[in-house]
Amino acid sequence: MMNCKPIVTCHGDQEVFSSIQEELSDRLPRDSVEWRRSYGRPPKTVNVEATFINFSPDTIPKEKDRALLQQPFFHIYWTECPDAETYRAEVKDNIAAWLQALKQHNIPDWFIVVVETDKIKKGNKTKLLPRTSVIDKIRSDFCSKQSSDRCAVLFESNLPPTAQRSVDSWQMFIAKLRPLMLAALNRNLSKYEEMMRSQREKRTDPRWNFHEYFMLQEELAFVFEMLKMPEESLVQYDELDALFSQFVINTQAGESPRWLSSFTKECNCWDGLSLSQSVNKEKQTLVQLGKATLLDLRNYLFSRQCALLFGMQRPWEVAQRSLPFMHNTVHELSILEVPLPVGSVACWVFLSCLEVLQMCERFGSASQVDAYTHYTASLWAYARDKLHSLGSLCGLMPDMTPTSEQLHLVVDLLSGMGKQESEENSPNQKLREALSSKESFQKHFLELSELAMGTFKHIGRLRCARRIGKDLAVFYMKNDEPHKAELFLSDALKTYIEEGWDLLVTDTRRELALCQKEVQHSAKYVKNCALLAADKLLPPDDRNLFCDELIKVSKDLRDSEKGDTDEEVLMKMEPVLSFCDIEMIPQSGKVILGQEVILLVTLHSNLSKEIKCNKLSISVIHSSCEDDSQSEDRVSHDSVDRPPSEKSSQSQSSLQHEFSDRVFPSMIDFRHECDFLPDRTIQWSAVVCRNTSMLLQRQDSTSSLRRVEVWQKEDFSMAIEQLDVVLQPGVNKIEFKTEVAERGTHTMNQLCVEINSVQLLHPRIFPSLSYDVTTQEPVVTISAAQEPLYAGIPQWLLVHISTNCYIVRPGDVINIQTPKGLAILETSDKQYDLKASETGVKLSLPEMDANTETDVEIKVKFDIPCHDDADEDDAEHEEVKLQLLCPWSERLNCPLLFQLPFQVKHQVHTAYERKFIQIQVAGSSDLEFNLQEATLSFKSSGDNEPTKLEGINNKTEMQLTNNMAASYVWMMNSAMMTAETLDFVFDVKYRLVSEENNNMWERCIHSFSIQNFQTQFIINTEVKAQTSELCKAGSLCNLCIHITRNFNDNNTDENCLAEMENNATSILYEVVSNSTLWAVCGKSSGVFDLPNTSKASHDVSLEVMPLIAGFLPIPSVKLSRYISRKTNTAGNEEEKEEDMVDSDNVNDLQSDVGPHLEPFNTGQVYVSSQTHQVHVMPDNNTSTLEVGVL
Repeated sequence: MMNCKPIVTCHGDQEVFSSIQEELSDRLPRDSVEWRRSYGRPPKTVNVEATFINFSPDTIPKEKDRALLQQPFFHIYWTECPDAETYRAEVKDNIAAWLQALKQHNIPDWFIVVVETDKIKKGNKTKLLPRTSVIDKIRSDFCSKQSSDRCAVLFESNLPPTAQRSVDSWQMFIAKLRPLMLAALNRNLSKYEEMMRSQREKRTDPRWNFHEYFMLQEELAFVFEMLKMPEESLVQYDELDALFSQFVINTQAGESPRWLSSFTKECNCWDGLSLSQSVNKEKQTLVQLGKATLLDLRNYLFSRQCALLFGMQRPWEVAQRSLPFMHNTVHELSILEVPLPVGSVACWVFLSCLEVLQMCERFGSASQVDAYTHYTASLWAYARDKLHSLGSLCGLMPDMTPTSEQLHLVVDLLSGMGKQESEENSPNQKLREALSSKESFQKHFLELSELAMGTFKHIGRLRCARRIGKDLAVFYMKNDEPHKAELFLSDALKTYIEEGWDLLVTDTRRELALCQKEVQHSAKYVKNCALLAADKLLPPDDRNLFCDELIKVSKDLRDSEKGDTDEEVLMKMEPVLSFCDIEMIPQSGKVILGQEVILLVTLHSNLSKEIKCNKLSISVIHSSCEDDSQSEDRVSHDSVDRPPSEKSSQSQSSLQHEFSDRVFPSMIDFRHECDFLPDRTIQWSAVVCRNTSMLLQRQDSTSSLRRVEVWQKEDFSMAIEQLDVVLQPGVNKIEFKTEVAERGTHTMNQLCVEINSVQLLHPRIFPSLSYDVTTQEPVVTISAAQEPLYAGIPQWLLVHISTNCYIVRPGDVINIQTPKGLAILETSDKQYDLKASETGVKLSLPEMDANTETDVEIKVKFDIPCHDDADEDDAEHEEVKLQLLCPWSERLNCPLLFQLPFQVKHQVHTAYERKFIQIQVAGSSDLEFNLQEATLSFKSSGDNEPTKLEGINNKTEMQLTNNMAASYVWMMNSAMMTAETLDFVFDVKYRLVSEENNNMWERCIHSFSIQNFQTQFIINTEVKAQTSELCKAGSLCNLCIHITRNFNDNNTDENCLAEMENNATSILYEVVSNSTLWAVCGKSSGVFDLPNTSKASHDVSLEVMPLIAGFLPIPSVKLSRYISRKTNTAGNEEEKEEDMVDSDNVNDLQSDVGPHLEPFNTGQVYVSSQTHQVHVMPDNNTSTLEVGVL
């Protein structure tokens, strides 16, 4: 049907049409055109093709004709009329008769074509009209009432090359013809669809016939297929499929129509689908004649759907539709109660499945394999199931022998499968071979099973593959091949365990156990017996049976001649026995040699009856202290040297080693845990899941079903054992006892229960339980009883002694060696005897047992350190170290940090040539002190005894608190002014305010020294106005600087002695002012030479400008000694000119390379005008007045 084309009739000059027919057939489908359909359907793009036939009255479709394919739908009149006379004489009447014949049958789809050629016409050319007048006549005579132009002129050149006029006329002609043909086709289709719709609405009429309606709608499907619209054609067949299915379903609720009785008659042919032909003529004829059975109709209808889908390159959709189609057909056969021989439906399904599978492989490409494989897997499985049912019916199963009735059944089934095909590997040929013998049946059945399993595995449907595997296991068991059945049952069991199907696990494990018993795999069989005996999904009788088998087989394995260690069966304890809890006495986990350790283990037996265990053992891993330290070093070394990938792989392998089983427990086991500090206060508390190893597991990313379990039994050479234990169903408590005989850490890792040759292993005891047997030495620590520790006042220290594994005997002494300045005071506590020694004290200890702790309080006093100038700083703390000599260890250093309660600082003040010394005592703690009897004594370099100074305010008692200072001042006498260096010692008494009733005063001594403190230069500065008596803001003023040398014989400064060898000293001055108050005009610094004579002076005048009004402080002047690269010789009497140094370059002179500056010591330069202020008046003409108040 796909080769059919729409029919177009041709009338008129057949010779002219024959000359252009080939060109027209070629040009018409060359370009696509949009087809706008009726009823609001979306437009389609189609290529117009046609089959041209001669016009005759018999070809005109009649009004009641229902055919659509064999009827013409468009009509064309061809003429080559040279002039109007010929048109009027001949052509006009012919066209009128032609149109009248079409009009009688209500056909409005026609077209008139006038063909012009290059033939030379004879006659008088002047008498001829232009050729365009003929087409005008035709339009005026026949097309005046038409809505569209139904005439066209086609210029056909007979002489090469083809003229442009011919090409243009062909394009215009085709452009008119295509829409008219589509409009005619649409009109015919709409009329046909309307008629078909009216027929479908009459489907409830008792006289309505589905066969006639089927042919009507199939005619429409053929038209769409002819127009290269397979989707629309497929819709027609889908509607027929749905309509017939609805009729069949409605028969269950009411009376069936009369026409449906033809599909309920006996069916003698079940040859299956035939998809090799686009249209099965045999089945189509049966449907047209009303003789088709239900299988014939379904086969034909689905074959047409498959043909369209294959044409659209959609084999995956064929596979997708196949299984619902077969299920629906089998269901319809059941509803209509179609009489069929036993096994015929299975044959039809088998043949249809294989036909679809072969056609999908033939039409499918490599890119579509994954698409249709998801649907072909179910088809393979369906065909396999039907072949299995046929084998059971015909006696072809391994445990059956065919009877005569079954042989007759095979003959009947083969007769209804149609003619035997000569093609090899055809579905018909395969089924005939499979039913011919048991060996052939087994071959085809196993082949189909393998294909179905492989396809299911390929698409990831492992559960379906395992179901087929279980069926194969049953087949192999019937075929006396239990070793093959064991493989399939093992794979199925792994899948069900992985997915948590408990009931399937139980059934599969029972089948596997029977299979292993047949093949005499005693080790595997006894494992499954143990698991089945503990399975609560089995009846009690079955559980008791498997429990007896467990005892019997395990005993046989132990007593057999091969009963060596290789025959021991090792399996996990869960779920035969459940590990509930383990407790240890003592709970602290610290024991000493010879002490007894008791372990209380709680097990829950899931067996249905009591069972006697030969031995219960707990593995103990022993590690000494040296092993622990080496393992820590090894771990730290590995963490540094090993790359991250190796670390992750090692951690993953260790996790897999610990947690490899995916069996989920029946409940989550929680317990409360907490940890205590040495003072028995809680450090942390948590809720811990004890069976985390069974809940949190990392699955293998590649194949979780083929994962290899890596847990194994550890070394039980040091195990704690309990012999001949009877476990009752339910909770059992077992007590283990052992005596500690070796030092180190003992960790309980695994629990093993031995039942004859079966070993039930709990691979990891969680939480980890261990006890320590160590020779840890006592620990002695010294800390403050109350923070912080203060120097200068008595303080309490806490000596904490933890004996650990050591037993303190009478007479043991701890020697405490104290540094200088720290003294241990006597106390009234007689429990611990303190005796003074040459280096400290001796602490006598009472008798103490192992693992005990005690605290000893001792009273100490640390003297406030006496600082001198070399080590004087602002440190508020002093660190001292106590050394402990214990009888069980070497020397221990215990650092203590003492805070200074107050700090002592000194400062030298100058008033011209007089000097004053100020001592400041500043509080730096929260304590309050009383101070009295402060004295200051000095000693020069030549004196032997110190001399006390008379103070100004040292007679009064002062109180000192935090952030508060007490100051004392002394004036230096003239005898002290001649000394180069003076050493001072400050002494003051203090005591706590809180201890006023105590007459004991403590002493604080502070030593320091001063040197080069004599006054060498006196500076006096003054600011004078230039134009008036008063200084005004914004006006220039003179800054007068007067520098006087205060030189006398007492000055022994080395720099002064060096300058005396020269005639003058180079001095650099620098004016330092606040930029917001003063502006220095010009240079702010300079260098001058000052003669080395007493009262020598130098004046400097600078211009400055006050910036604001008010009382402003005078700019300060800073002096430094200027050391030039080349010093002046003693004989140079010329006065050195004053050098002006830029203020920006002053910092460059601070280095010692080349010319540089040396600062004067404190007190060597005295500024007499340091506190003076200048009254600056505001400017007279100012809009904004700025006044500074200082």
